[in-house]
Amino acid sequence: MSFTSSEFLIVVFLSMVFTFLIKPLKVRQLLLLSLSYFFYAAMDSLFVWLLLLITVVFYLLGKWIEENPEKPKKQIKLLGVGVILVIAILSIFKLQYLFSLNGGAWLLPVGVSFYSFQAISYLVDIYKNRIKAEKEMISFALYLSFYPQILSGPIERAQNLLSQLKKLQKPSPQLFIEGGRRIVFGYFCKLIIANKVFDIVSPIMDSYERQNTTTLLFSCFLYYMYIFFDFSGYTNIAIGVANTMGIRLSENFNKPFLAISLKDFWHRWHITLSTWFRDYLFIPLGGSKSKYKYVIVIFVFMVSGLWHGPTYNFILWGVYHGLLYVVEQLVKKYIPFTKYLDKAIVFRQIVTTSIISLGWICFYFPDYSTIINVYKHMIIIPLDFNFSTIYQLLSRHNILLFILLLFSIFIDTHRIKYFSYPYNKLHSKHNLINLMILDIQIISIFLLGDIGQREFVYFQF
Repeated sequence: MSFTSSEFLIVVFLSMVFTFLIKPLKVRQLLLLSLSYFFYAAMDSLFVWLLLLITVVFYLLGKWIEENPEKPKKQIKLLGVGVILVIAILSIFKLQYLFSLNGGAWLLPVGVSFYSFQAISYLVDIYKNRIKAEKEMISFALYLSFYPQILSGPIERAQNLLSQLKKLQKPSPQLFIEGGRRIVFGYFCKLIIANKVFDIVSPIMDSYERQNTTTLLFSCFLYYMYIFFDFSGYTNIAIGVANTMGIRLSENFNKPFLAISLKDFWHRWHITLSTWFRDYLFIPLGGSKSKYKYVIVIFVFMVSGLWHGPTYNFILWGVYHGLLYVVEQLVKKYIPFTKYLDKAIVFRQIVTTSIISLGWICFYFPDYSTIINVYKHMIIIPLDFNFSTIYQLLSRHNILLFILLLFSIFIDTHRIKYFSYPYNKLHSKHNLINLMILDIQIISIFLLGDIGQREFVYFQF
């Protein structure tokens, strides 16, 4: 079952029926839990047992940690059991891909990188006395398996998601309509923008030896667009579906194209993963107060790369971002003239976007040698800037797609106004504009959408 399949829409419809027509809370929770496990089994029936195992083990560990407040050593041991279990599971399933055991990546359980991180944050928060251990097994099981976000996040903390799942309140009309807008925009981003941009980028990347510098640089930017609209498209669908059930999930993106520095970018990109690494790895290792803080930063970025996959391209991606993040901080600290760039917002946005775009090469090519060759082809070989190729690219692949791309960027940078505009102001100028935007998206999906052609990129992690 895919997010872009008719079966998924049936699951969404059933969850809304349960939300609005079933009154007893326990029955609603049980039905939603059953629906979540049905959805997961349809995606990956082979590893339902693993989700059940982690659910039961972490439910018990959470209770035992809370029951031993006067035995900190025992609490640490219990916490260690949970952390080691997750590390072992992720290592076993991800390393088998690296060593080509049993045929490869198909053995990676769907969503395990996401729901296992939720499980760890739950235990740590109990240990730190931030939350109480959940007493209801159904509520906790639903927290780890909640179907809109189990596959690729957002990675939720118990303080946010579990507390809402314990109540399962019906959505307000405003939240329900906001969810509908997000679902449509999510499908628009995936089916219209991401899939079609990838169709442009893929042939260029695959024949990088024959491309000039301008074309490769532009394709790097387009691949950045693909990653963003694919992942944010999924996230908008997940958040929107949850909204229709009265649940507010965490935002995972905050206009990353407007980032003016790498530090700013990581406050805007995959926010729930970035904050997870900050709170559960960077700070416990010493954080910004440590004299080894720059080493810790690079280490955390390397771990982030390994989280995506234990292959050289993802490790290189982590090192790339870690080193550049540290260099940026050192330049800002020790080179005085950089303060004069503070007001050069557009220039800083262009530089940041360019650095991020170049880094995505590590996501496209799986092997280290090819990645280095691509960088060499762009930088070391005498630069071949030919801007006519961009014009040819635009005309060859239909200018309409690039207009829709700019349209999507505009909506994303104004999404709060668009998604949250009061539904009851039907005849206001702004709401009429919103309805027109919604119509454009729906018509585009039905006329141009590549339905079922390509799965979401972050499902592989």
